[in-house]
Amino acid sequence: MEGETFGPARWSDLDAIVNLESGSPNPWSSSAFSEELRNDPETVCVVRSSGRVVASAVTRTHFPDMDILNVTVAREHRRRGLGLFLGRSLLARAAAAGLESVF
Repeated sequence: MEGETFGPARWSDLDAIVNLESGSPNPWSSSAFSEELRNDPETVCVVRSSGRVVASAVTRTHFPDMDILNVTVAREHRRRGLGLFLGRSLLARAAAAGLESVF
């Protein structure tokens, strides 16, 4: 992907993440994302394009496993490979942490 970056979410991303999620059939609430950020900010990851949050994921690590709990890609950015980029980024993060499985 060109121009897209993967990394941990920031508190300032919360509104953008909730907005992305609003298009999902069973959207997470703002308070659910807030709790994730409050408990362990590293569990919420985002993809940025031109500085804007265009995808997000929530994970949990239970060594030696990582569970992917939630993935969302902005409707206008779908079918461009962002989900694949996000998935590969999560797998690379898991490998770097020495995790053995991702679900």
